[in-house]
Amino acid sequence: MLNEPFYGHYLSSFHKATLEQGDEGTAPLEIKLKENSNIQFICHFTPWGALSEPQQLGALKHEALHLVLRHPFDRHQYADSARFDLAADLVVNQYLSPDQLAPNAPTLELVNQWLTGLGHPELEPHRELSYYYQKLPQSNQFSGNQGFDGAGQGHQSWNALGQLNEAHRSLVSQQLDSKLEESAQRTEQVNARARGLLPASVQEALAQAIARRRPTVNWRRLLRLFAASARRTSVKNTLRRPSKRYGTTPGTRIQPHQHILVAVDTSASVDDQQLSRFFEELHHIWRAGAELTIVECDTEIKRQYRYKGESPKEISGRGGTCFDAPIEMANRLRVDATVYFTDGEAPPPEVPARAPILWLIHNDRTSIKSTPLCQCGRVIPMTDTETSTRHS
Repeated sequence: MLNEPFYGHYLSSFHKATLEQGDEGTAPLEIKLKENSNIQFICHFTPWGALSEPQQLGALKHEALHLVLRHPFDRHQYADSARFDLAADLVVNQYLSPDQLAPNAPTLELVNQWLTGLGHPELEPHRELSYYYQKLPQSNQFSGNQGFDGAGQGHQSWNALGQLNEAHRSLVSQQLDSKLEESAQRTEQVNARARGLLPASVQEALAQAIARRRPTVNWRRLLRLFAASARRTSVKNTLRRPSKRYGTTPGTRIQPHQHILVAVDTSASVDDQQLSRFFEELHHIWRAGAELTIVECDTEIKRQYRYKGESPKEISGRGGTCFDAPIEMANRLRVDATVYFTDGEAPPPEVPARAPILWLIHNDRTSIKSTPLCQCGRVIPMTDTETSTRHS
């Protein structure tokens, strides 16, 4: 908890149990699934007591890393279980210090020595499990190697996770994601820099867990609702339709109006694929009767044109980002609303918008809760998925 607070907080969130039975061939620590879909740590007293204190800490960290990287959920998908076990242990053991490793723990150095003797190329450090699984020989070639005796100890209990139905597996996964996110938050409360010191693979797993826990809605639907809310109407006299109330001419007709300025941030970080999807959605809004004025801009307006049903072949810009010029134009044109497609990585605009403004963020690195754009309009992050996004 003091030296590596993230792992301390993460491990403290699990139920633990101790069993007296166990011999030299039993894993000191084991991950098992309880009846209520919770993961628990089983400590086998005899082999656990044979470890030094640093090795006990290493065993805890070893199992925590397996869970963070989701190794127990993947074991049933690999045909060669022994090779999978060795690959999984190679991944996590690289994050343990030498004094934290068990006496029979497989290490990348040991495996590379064995592979070199067989004429195989050495394995690269800090790669994913699938890389090591593909590069390692089949398990029948190393089953008799005494240096691999410690690989896969306690992994047999992971098979229970592979046998769960989809709903049960999703429940277990959600609980693990919750523990992972809470541990990261508690760690940052104690030491704001501690999370940044975690290995890249752990940080990536944490980012994926947080993304899975985000409530999602359809960004396309929100964009259409925003556009529809900007529609205004006016009353126009017409000779073709008599008044329904008085039966006289000229009658009146309701005339809808909708003029939207669409600012497209063409700075260097714009994603061409997301830009294409964005214009596809604009096409539906245009077909519904909206008048769209497109403004391509980075630090200044590069091009302005009316949308007539065709997406631009290419866009201009690719510089920095400044939000003021398009908002000034929207105010001057007196549009009904502004939609700003941007990465969000710029200071908030200094020019106040007269009409409602929607910020459609196409950059996953931007935190929607912390972006100052929330203070000057509505923000919708546009995720990499085709149908869903988080709404803030």
